[in-house]
Amino acid sequence: MPLDLNTIIGSLLLVIIILIYFSELLQDDAILNLNQTIFFWIGLAVLLFNIGFIPVFVIAEYIYFGGVFRIITLILNLIMMACFITGFIVSKKEFNS
Repeated sequence: MPLDLNTIIGSLLLVIIILIYFSELLQDDAILNLNQTIFFWIGLAVLLFNIGFIPVFVIAEYIYFGGVFRIITLILNLIMMACFITGFIVSKKEFNS
């Protein structure tokens, strides 16, 4: 199975863009209400998923480790969905504009 560079480059670009977004948030007054915005939770979810998925995806191309790849992907998906759900529950309308 050849290494899918499009997936890796796309994931790396997402990580870089989200890190730039978080660095801009750190320099703004919006940091006070950070956990009440849906954008923070979505960014955090996608960042955690991609940071965990990139090395697993690269290693899975060279080493066959069977069901472990599926389990790690499932755990990363559960973490991402938990962040989405948390964001929808705790976000407030006045901070999402």
